[in-house]
Amino acid sequence: MTTRSYRYLQLILLLRNSLLLDTDEYALTDTPAGLQCDFMSMQLGSRFQDVYLSNGALFGQQAKLHAGLAGDEIAVADAFNRVIRAQKIVQFDRLVRTLHLINHARHYPEQGVLCLRVHPYFVAQVHDHGRTFEKILREHQLPTQQILIEMQTSPENSPLQLAKAVQNYRQLGYHTAIRVSSDALPNLQPYLDMQPGILKLDEDLVRTTRANPAQREQLRHQLSACHAAGVSIWMTGIDSASDRALAHALNAAYFQGDYFDGSCP
Repeated sequence: MTTRSYRYLQLILLLRNSLLLDTDEYALTDTPAGLQCDFMSMQLGSRFQDVYLSNGALFGQQAKLHAGLAGDEIAVADAFNRVIRAQKIVQFDRLVRTLHLINHARHYPEQGVLCLRVHPYFVAQVHDHGRTFEKILREHQLPTQQILIEMQTSPENSPLQLAKAVQNYRQLGYHTAIRVSSDALPNLQPYLDMQPGILKLDEDLVRTTRANPAQREQLRHQLSACHAAGVSIWMTGIDSASDRALAHALNAAYFQGDYFDGSCP
């Protein structure tokens, strides 16, 4: 048995033993694209996109949920809304992150940090953020330093809840990032007060900044405060060479987008 196969099977056992999930109930299926499972009649799988450092080195991979219903692809937001209405968000969020962990171990063994999103409802409903997932990682002999947890502000969670979640994850050794949109301008200070390791500029913010020189200068000024506070910048939605140049001009530390397609910045 290869190392990759062993780790893959070991993580399936963790799915059963650590999260107490019945793998028959969730219809775990091994496919060429990776492990898939069912939840509330939805078919769930993983997709990944590389994340690079500004010097061109590979940092890791961003995990993205792929969801289907009755054979058709559905939006991730719709998948989460179905689960929220059924009041199963904690179980679903942990299942999805564990599914990503399994598939990442299979497709990217020993290749950097796995970046995982945590839903705002999960942040609001859980008080010991990161403990259950830490148990899975420990049993698999993976340090929390190999995981980046991405969170965001939302009507579903309060700034106090988000700040507490950031603190909890950081105390356990996880990388932490807060996702910010164009609505966050002109004041990023509330995000800095939460003390994340990284601020992630989402695609909407990058798109509006790209088209608006005045906003670009405003963002540059705001990010200087981030750098002074020791908070790194992660720029997403990089679709062109000009976007890549903008990321460098803004002193971003992490680069992600369709432009790269496996190439370095």
